[in-house]
Amino acid sequence: MKARSVASVSFLILLLLVSCGPKPKVKPLPEKGSPEAVLADLTSNEATIISVAQSLDIAISTPDLGERSLSGTLYFKDGRYLFQIEAMLGKDVAKLLITRDSLLAFSPMQKRYYVGRPNSPLPQWGIGARDMLDILIGKYGFRSGRAVYVGLADDYYFFELAGGESTKKITVRPDLVNITAIRYESEGENIDVQFSDFSMSKASYRPREIALSARGRATSIRVSIKSEKLNSDLPDGVFELHIPDDAVEETANRFWQEF
Repeated sequence: MKARSVASVSFLILLLLVSCGPKPKVKPLPEKGSPEAVLADLTSNEATIISVAQSLDIAISTPDLGERSLSGTLYFKDGRYLFQIEAMLGKDVAKLLITRDSLLAFSPMQKRYYVGRPNSPLPQWGIGARDMLDILIGKYGFRSGRAVYVGLADDYYFFELAGGESTKKITVRPDLVNITAIRYESEGENIDVQFSDFSMSKASYRPREIALSARGRATSIRVSIKSEKLNSDLPDGVFELHIPDDAVEETANRFWQEF
């Protein structure tokens, strides 16, 4: 009986000593803001994106060409994009130069090029090349002022943003103010975008994994952002694309069918 009492006292002393020690600090999640406050934060976060430089791993799956693994380099500044796609052994597959009102795409391997509009729907996707690249850098159009709050489900806010040639239905986690999914609806086409693997950058959460899928068709793209620099000083010379004199101009469908 005495031994049992001594053991009990020892256990209480040990428990007291442990409880008196330093306790780990748990950082609470921010409180959920109102839809108006979250929308204001989304607009502000988008406005802070002045320039972007990304290194990407890209996995593409289509019914015609199967699965392919590519890599890419993406630059953005002053409304311009330069996107370079490479295959194995560093061979250039395609280069895209997009300005506010024009698109120039070139295939060095095929010596073919295409001139068009940035938001002309891409075959099998229904949204434009600029829309695709906007997804990768986080430009969704909140600054246009056309986004509206449409409801709450499972603690997520839902916004709708209409404009251009598509309507975006956007899912947002309000406590962290990060976009987790977007559905693009355009002329009967539905494109689902999922964002994951978030990290804090420039006071906002940015995804490292982005998956796009064409609803109803076995067409998908998965992008892993290997590295990213925001608002670095990109020289204007980055945004140049020279077409050789012997390159052949193609229509949109013939050019994009290889991609």
